[in-house]
Amino acid sequence: MKQRPGKMLGFLFDVSSLLFIVCCALFVVCRPWSVVSPYLCSSQPLYMENLRLNLHAPWSEVRELLKEANIELTDEDLNYEPGREDELLTRLESKLGKSKSQVKAYIESVSSNRGIAG
Repeated sequence: MKQRPGKMLGFLFDVSSLLFIVCCALFVVCRPWSVVSPYLCSSQPLYMENLRLNLHAPWSEVRELLKEANIELTDEDLNYEPGREDELLTRLESKLGKSKSQVKAYIESVSSNRGIAG
């Protein structure tokens, strides 16, 4: 039995359509998570880190000590209100080139005069 060329093309069209649909579905399911959800691929941890500062001295004293140790820090960089630690740590993170947890440890060490400098 001889098949007609048109019928064969119909079969190929169905297979190629099916293949296209499968590839699209795989792309949606398997594409990089940064495209699906930037939160899952960010460098930030998925858990909430404790950013509350544990200061052993008044902030005005700590600010002056930080400015003495880091001459490039300005009053604007060191503007701090309790409860808004994340804003302060974000500014200092970019200014000092350290992670938020390193900046937090540094500020707390200066406030307790333990001297974890640098």
